[in-house]
Amino acid sequence: MLVRSCLQESFLIGDNEEARIETTLGGQPLTLLIRFVSSGSPFKTKARMDWNTSTPGTVKFTAYDWENPLGTAVSEPIRLGEIGDGRPFGFQVAQSRVGNTNRVDFFLLVSGEYGKPDKVQT
Repeated sequence: MLVRSCLQESFLIGDNEEARIETTLGGQPLTLLIRFVSSGSPFKTKARMDWNTSTPGTVKFTAYDWENPLGTAVSEPIRLGEIGDGRPFGFQVAQSRVGNTNRVDFFLLVSGEYGKPDKVQT
């Protein structure tokens, strides 16, 4: 089954700042909050991304230690849930970094196959 991008956003954001994207999905309002957090540790830590869907109509994403200047990404689309007609929806994100600025490509997806949530590629 084909995965379809229903939203594509590219933006620049500093560490510990929050990007806010407002859209609709399945006719319902949806707010996406995206933050990149750097530990500042001199020791290499594993990059990870968490998300919280406990507030209806809002998904809050936090990316921890995405500090590779060559880029970090989730290696396959991640499922978040289903829209009203039963189709799955999810996301894909890729980021690169210059100093403390993150260049982000975020995709909101509908339908298709989704991977396991623990796949972050650096």
